[in-house]
Amino acid sequence: MKKPKQSKIMTELQRLMDIMKSMPKTYDGANVYIHLHYDWGMKKISIKSKDFRYIMTKKYTDIYEESPSDRALSQLIAYELGVALERQSENLQYRINHKEGVIYYDLCKAEGCVKISADGWEIVPEGEGLFKQYSTQKAQVIPKSGKRGLDVLKDFINLPNCDWPLFIVYLVSCFFPNIQHPMPLQWYLQSSAPEYPTGRTG
Repeated sequence: MKKPKQSKIMTELQRLMDIMKSMPKTYDGANVYIHLHYDWGMKKISIKSKDFRYIMTKKYTDIYEESPSDRALSQLIAYELGVALERQSENLQYRINHKEGVIYYDLCKAEGCVKISADGWEIVPEGEGLFKQYSTQKAQVIPKSGKRGLDVLKDFINLPNCDWPLFIVYLVSCFFPNIQHPMPLQWYLQSSAPEYPTGRTG
């Protein structure tokens, strides 16, 4: 197969860079994630992944009616990774992030993320520098306000009332990244099903 000329590669590279300019992205150390918005939700894809090459090839082909060369794609990735190394890391997290006393929960949806603070919670645009995603992460259900608060979980978790505050402390702590987390220890009455805890949680 005949290799493309350097001039053609540079033309393809410039076109790919123009496409990249219109795509929201975040920087995480030595990696870059592009944001893709769809009707069913949002995906973030590392430029190191094969999926990134597929997406850029499709976008390029839709515009120019031909596929970019592998060399042009590789040079685009190398350039963007170089930019990432020169930038300050944005401390991206999976699913949950914590900044300035506020918790953010990634819905993987175009609607944004859940912002949780001492004043309550709300759905806000995600912005930049909050999340990265595994390819297996799914979009979450949009939450709705309720009157019972966390007590609604009692319908699904079989714990005595005396152990409930301890369980809630554990549950809330799961939403704080970068701290030491308690580990729940559960034991059960003989012949009880593990998914329905009837003993104590400590």
